[in-house]
Amino acid sequence: MKAVALTLDDGYDDNFTQAFPILRRHGLDGTLFLVSGTVGTPGHVTWDDARQMLAQQMEFGSHTVHHFDLTTLATPDLDFELAQSKEDLERELSVTVEQIAYPSGQYNTRVKERARRAGYEAGWKKGGGWVTPDPIH
Repeated sequence: MKAVALTLDDGYDDNFTQAFPILRRHGLDGTLFLVSGTVGTPGHVTWDDARQMLAQQMEFGSHTVHHFDLTTLATPDLDFELAQSKEDLERELSVTVEQIAYPSGQYNTRVKERARRAGYEAGWKKGGGWVTPDPIH
């Protein structure tokens, strides 16, 4: 059996207006990794858009609050980016957020450990190849 993971990052408004209708037309689901700090800003999905997608089987994960390179942040800032985004998404969408897509695919051992402590079960990076979520444990 072959599997495909369809993911969208950042939460640009075309994720809702273009990509989502195509996925639905083909009976496909996916995961949208949202930058929580940009939701509702010009050019990005709104919380209402996200709730509509959620009602039609899209899943959501964190892409942090500000889309910073997490490997460059001091630990308190890193912890904020991880925890606040998860909290925002869970509060606004009433779902448990267990996955993070690392901004720009950048992560290291410290980022993985802090993500685990924040409650994430899996971390994703870009780069193609086999679809294998990186377990944080």
